[in-house]
Amino acid sequence: MAICKIISPHLALESGAAIEDSTFTDSAQPGSNLLLPNLWALAQSDGSASQYVTFDFGSAVSVEACAVLAHTIPSSPSVLRIAGHTADSWGSPASGWIDLTYNSNEIIKFFGATHSYRYWRLEVTASASFVIGSIVLGEVWEAPHAGYNGLSRSRKLSADGTISYEALSFGLEHLTQAQSEELIAILDRHRQRRHGGPYHWSAKPTLFCLDSGSDIVDDGLQEWSFYAVVAGDPSAGMGYHTHDNYRIALEECL
Repeated sequence: MAICKIISPHLALESGAAIEDSTFTDSAQPGSNLLLPNLWALAQSDGSASQYVTFDFGSAVSVEACAVLAHTIPSSPSVLRIAGHTADSWGSPASGWIDLTYNSNEIIKFFGATHSYRYWRLEVTASASFVIGSIVLGEVWEAPHAGYNGLSRSRKLSADGTISYEALSFGLEHLTQAQSEELIAILDRHRQRRHGGPYHWSAKPTLFCLDSGSDIVDDGLQEWSFYAVVAGDPSAGMGYHTHDNYRIALEECL
């Protein structure tokens, strides 16, 4: 069965996180760009041997997955990992580092357990400068025994005709009433209130992970991952049927 996992909320955006410490210090592309929703707002590392960025959420938050999006990290970095910490500032990891598996452009890791920490640090040893578009830390929604169908993709132009972006739609099936209600709440949180392409003035993006097989592996190397907002209004009956009226429409958040 084709399945769908959603990493939501995007805690760095929704929880008022701050960059507590970072080697992403480029004046034109600083680490603070990681607190902006768009992938074009890149953060550039300083090229030192060991590079890192630390998020401070102010208090402990629950995290079940991590994604590093729109990156140019060189292949085969000697260190690629993330960890959490609970004290008043970053210190040694509370429960050890979680290794991430390298993938070009996007790196996705489902932890398999919930970790609750105030500080989260991504560390990369690559001895080269690189950029990252977004680091998504969040919880995971997946409906057991539910799947998606009818995946379709298209290219669109923004309202002013200057930016080409991708749109995606699919239907969900076999959801219970409780699962449908959970999904509606997630979709409404990420729904844009102003139409017009990838600008998304009022919506915070989320990460949708899709696979045509029976599972999404821990390291997230599935067929589709889509950083997007919801285009249009979710239907109150979402998931009870597979008719087009119950499809999810998404727009890429550039």
